[in-house]
Amino acid sequence: MKGSMYLLINALIGQIALPLTSASDWSHWSEWSPCSRSCGGGAAYRIRKCLGKTESSCNGDSMVYKTCEHKPCPPGSVDFRAEQCTAYDEVPFRNKDFIWLPYYDNNNRCALRCKAKGYNFVVTLSPKVLDGTKCEETGRDICINGKCELVGCDDELGSTKSLDKCGVCGGDGTSCLPSLSSSGGFEWRLTGYSPCSVTCGVGIHHVTAVCEDSSTRLIVDSENCAHLTQPAAVKQKCIQPRCIVPEWFEGEWQECSKSCNEGVRRRHVYCAEITENGGHRRIPDTHCAQSRPPTTGPCNTERCPTWYAGEWSPCTATCGGGSQYREVICRQMAGHACDEAAKPQAIRKCTATVACKGPTDAPDSATTAAHIIHLVEDDRQEMKIAQQNSKHDESNANLKATTSPSFVVSSWSPCSASCGTGVKTRTVTCEVFLTYLDRIETLPDIDCNGKKPVSEKWCYAGSCNSTNNTHDISWNDLPSDHSRDAYSWRYGNFTPCSKSCLRGRQDSMVDCVLNLDGMVVNPKFCSALPGLHTISRVCNDIACPPRWEISGFGRCSVKCGGGISRRPVRCVQQMAPGEENVVMVDESQCTGAKRPETEEPCNEHPCPAKWRTGKWSQCSMPCGGGLQTREVICEKLVLHNNYVIVPEIECPGEEKPVRRRWCVTDCTNRTPKIRTENSTFIQFTSTKKIVLKVGGSALILPGATVVVKCPVRRFNRNLILWYRQGRVVQSKGRVKALKNGALRIRRAKLYSDSGKYMCVASGVNASIEIQFQTRTEAKQKAKVRQKYLDTIAHSREFNKLFKQSLKLSSRIPWKDQPGIVKDESYASSSAQTMFVAGDWSPCSKSCGGEGIQQRKVTCEEMSTGYTRIMSFHKCKKKGLVPPESERKCSSDEKCPQWTSGEWSPCIPPCSGAGKKTRMLYCVWGKSGLPAGVNCRKKPRPAVTKPCRTRLCTFGNCLDDSKHCSLVKMLRMCKYNNFKRRCCKTCSDWL
Repeated sequence: MKGSMYLLINALIGQIALPLTSASDWSHWSEWSPCSRSCGGGAAYRIRKCLGKTESSCNGDSMVYKTCEHKPCPPGSVDFRAEQCTAYDEVPFRNKDFIWLPYYDNNNRCALRCKAKGYNFVVTLSPKVLDGTKCEETGRDICINGKCELVGCDDELGSTKSLDKCGVCGGDGTSCLPSLSSSGGFEWRLTGYSPCSVTCGVGIHHVTAVCEDSSTRLIVDSENCAHLTQPAAVKQKCIQPRCIVPEWFEGEWQECSKSCNEGVRRRHVYCAEITENGGHRRIPDTHCAQSRPPTTGPCNTERCPTWYAGEWSPCTATCGGGSQYREVICRQMAGHACDEAAKPQAIRKCTATVACKGPTDAPDSATTAAHIIHLVEDDRQEMKIAQQNSKHDESNANLKATTSPSFVVSSWSPCSASCGTGVKTRTVTCEVFLTYLDRIETLPDIDCNGKKPVSEKWCYAGSCNSTNNTHDISWNDLPSDHSRDAYSWRYGNFTPCSKSCLRGRQDSMVDCVLNLDGMVVNPKFCSALPGLHTISRVCNDIACPPRWEISGFGRCSVKCGGGISRRPVRCVQQMAPGEENVVMVDESQCTGAKRPETEEPCNEHPCPAKWRTGKWSQCSMPCGGGLQTREVICEKLVLHNNYVIVPEIECPGEEKPVRRRWCVTDCTNRTPKIRTENSTFIQFTSTKKIVLKVGGSALILPGATVVVKCPVRRFNRNLILWYRQGRVVQSKGRVKALKNGALRIRRAKLYSDSGKYMCVASGVNASIEIQFQTRTEAKQKAKVRQKYLDTIAHSREFNKLFKQSLKLSSRIPWKDQPGIVKDESYASSSAQTMFVAGDWSPCSKSCGGEGIQQRKVTCEEMSTGYTRIMSFHKCKKKGLVPPESERKCSSDEKCPQWTSGEWSPCIPPCSGAGKKTRMLYCVWGKSGLPAGVNCRKKPRPAVTKPCRTRLCTFGNCLDDSKHCSLVKMLRMCKYNNFKRRCCKTCSDWL
């Protein structure tokens, strides 16, 4: 409806309707933002704002991107994704700081996924990487706003152009012809080793071949090398950290299904292995060799508490209605209380068998007598019950608190009535005497064992008639004179001893007796008599019986394979209070219980496999040099000294122990000595032959003949033995031990001939580590030393001219020296000893303040064909002074800061109230280069602010249509086209 009205008003005022989604509703494009990177390819963007009333009124994008800064980054520059991960190094993760390394995830290429250094877990530190970050470690595509966008070889965003097999961007592959030789165009190149096939123990890693352009060194389609012989893939054993034996992990027990009467509790039990950071990772249960611990178990096996109700008392009324009482107690179990809602009734209404004759202040003598007789009979019945249960009822009732929780009672109060029936009361509390605090503490009743004594009972105070009622009462068992002289207090038994040993206490009990026959009666008949004092006495003043004393089990005797954990067990007896009075006695005196176990099995999981060697055999030669052999097997301890032989691949370690060794008997009493050279030899250019000496290491190019000398004194060189990776080198084949004691490798191969070589002379040995490099890697190492090589080359050319002028070049004796062959670039005369300094590291302070720069300084003997890295004293011996390897530095670069662009014009125009915007950038203070996320801790300046605009006037502000009143009525003045045609009307409306 509103849209139709809009078109109608436009038609009425003679205006061609322009949709609000036209380009006029967009602001101007902003300037391009700084590039997100200064090198290696980044992204820049520009934005525009929709000036329409709603976002849907503008078609098109509000932000566009382009690629920028395509020049390569300097060598050694930090990867852009690595920079973003490093920014979180100081942000605690799980309450711990980590060093984060970049991780490329093919499933989520534009999320900032980082791996903790030294740990085996990856986390997402940000859902999006910064714009311009590479989607993959290799390739051109970049991430824009969290999405991977195509980038062609023309560096255009969204381009699908790629290099053809001739290296032409967007080409069709017809501009070049495949070379028929490996030297002219393409060649096979072996890649580096793949990751190890296992994460622990011994696995396999391999090398594969890729087709490479000889000139550009770019990897191209394998079809270009189809006419060449492809090298075979190389496999080699790799050794990872030792495997950790999985074990069962038991969770906490859950809550019991019942509070009493035996319930069931459950827990989680799962198989897991220990991780590098001390945690554990869950794995399938089949990986755990031990029996699975139970997941359920019994709990709360004690009986539930129960209410017990006694017999009802006689009715309290002698005529008419009254009440009956009974004792209701909770028999508690293990501290659990009874359910109050299920408690039986303790009081109930009753009606006497004699009807009341009417209201009177004093009952007749017959009724009174019957009442008294009833009470006396009740007293006798209560007396019998009391005699039967006196030990149970009063055994825990004392006049004073003891060191064990017990009920303490006070004396009975006088009868509440001066005549007739009444009530006597007393206090009953659960108390304990704390010896170490020397005071008495009151406890809840639940902490005291046994039945709680009663605190209230009925009493009779005689007839309420003014006349002497003794003449009106007669019964067979009482004297005719019913007075206080008929009863008396008498000492009875003592309470149970408060302790079974180590000096306890007993208190006397007092009974009310009938003097006629000494029968114990209800104490209410003696309530008017003076009471007796309590008598206390010492009891059980003896030593406690012997008992077993145990401690906790100690550490297991072994870490795996079944061990024993022990604990001390001894028979002790406490002779007096206090720990110092506990003495050890003979175990035969502890007869009350079975002797506790002193040992228990532990760590019964299998041990990791390891090498076991037998004894060396006798020397094969009775005098001089010979050989000894021994047995070498890989075995695993399963349980309790039971070993099993397993495949050798399960044994960890750098190398297998040798099975043979050189031996010599004491014929000459002279020990051989091998002269070694502790240096690192690095080859720059190819040559036919290289001569090395044992000691140190060598990094050389494949293809040459390598001779390694083992200079030994006081020993026959014909008897020298050579080993490679623990295996004896034979005296035949491409790799052989020569008769002069040296080792020779013909046509050295890149992977199969690398390793550790060792020469042995009568138990004395020396070794050299030989590794191979590609020509590209050799050129890179020479490039680092280029300025030193230029100096050597200039000196070598000068020497050559000098020799020619003296005609001595043909007379120079060439000899095989370590690292030197008959090649001018390898001649010792062209080598120079010097200190070589690397490039300075970046300042440790990137902005503001003083930092430290470091560089690597080595002593080297360098020629145009090789270099030998030696110890510092070799250079100092020649009088050379080492350059400094550390210096102070201060970065002029200011710390990162926010910078903003110019404020935009106030938008929308002609509206009165509007808004200005500006761009915000994080840059380094001095250079102005983008600083990425380094401003995240600084306050962000405002990017918008309100503004006022004047109402636009177009000449005289007049209405240009007779229908402008409709425009005002329909509130259409907010649209610019109506505002211009109905200027006066809309001005009044605003």
